Amino acid sequence: MHPKFVIVDRQKGFMPSCNLSWENWFECCITLNGPVVDGLIEFWSHFWGRKESLAPFHHSTSHIPDTPNESSSTIDAVLLPSPHHSRLCLSIPPLIPIITPRHPPPTPLNTFLLSVLKAAKYSVKIISPNLTCQAVILALQAALARGVDVTIITNRRMMLLEQIVTAATTTEYEIWKFKRAYCRRLRRLSPTVQAGNDEDVAMMEEGQQDEVLGKLRICYFKAGTSAGDNEPVRSHVKCTIVDDEVAVLGSGNMDRASWHTSQELGIVCYGTDTVRSIWEVLLKGLEGRMEEYFG
Repeated sequence: MHPKFVIVDRQKGFMPSCNLSWENWFECCITLNGPVVDGLIEFWSHFWGRKESLAPFHHSTSHIPDTPNESSSTIDAVLLPSPHHSRLCLSIPPLIPIITPRHPPPTPLNTFLLSVLKAAKYSVKIISPNLTCQAVILALQAALARGVDVTIITNRRMMLLEQIVTAATTTEYEIWKFKRAYCRRLRRLSPTVQAGNDEDVAMMEEGQQDEVLGKLRICYFKAGTSAGDNEPVRSHVKCTIVDDEVAVLGSGNMDRASWHTSQELGIVCYGTDTVRSIWEVLLKGLEGRMEEYFG
């Protein structure tokens, strides 16, 4: 179970990225009003209610503040459930996950995310606590190969044991492999680039980027200084933005646990103004809290 949402008086909903726990992490939250709250109620009733049927999840409008200090605006939004599905099998001894190469279950959330990544034309921006889902990694590599710019913001050393148990890998290792594959492809497309001590920087210099390959930027979250003792030490936000037209928020990470085993709940928001506002708010919160790894 991994969804995070709160319903108040069956009229207002909140979908935060945070758990009810002690961790001091960077988080975000969307406030929902209108018919989309009915979808949250039905999701609750289906999984936790007694003798209550689940009505179809429906396309609706909801009121989502563009920034914490602005009045709300009406936008198009759709709930994307991802029910609990596969079980994780462990070999004993030793306790090593048996990870099969099969595709993630075709839940509404998984299917929608893969479809928008496949359809991306200009840019993909992802903020995720971890990145270990191979289906997502392959989709991002394919997007770069189509000339789509990709931005990834994630963490170092976050929930390492969970990553190893559920995915038999770690985010830092997958990011390193991702960058290496990108650099190799870039060298093939740009033979004039010379390897050296500053190989990564040289390959990204203006004029060296082949137009066929999209630009890659990778950042790790780091603790800043602006919040004092309340400074977040990790990012727990889950956000995917495609072409500045579609934003997916909710509980789902880009890791194998969220895509293969956990129950999740996402919400997709449409509209260029709204999506750009979401990204601007997140970037403002990330000021002074990003370590440039590549790009």
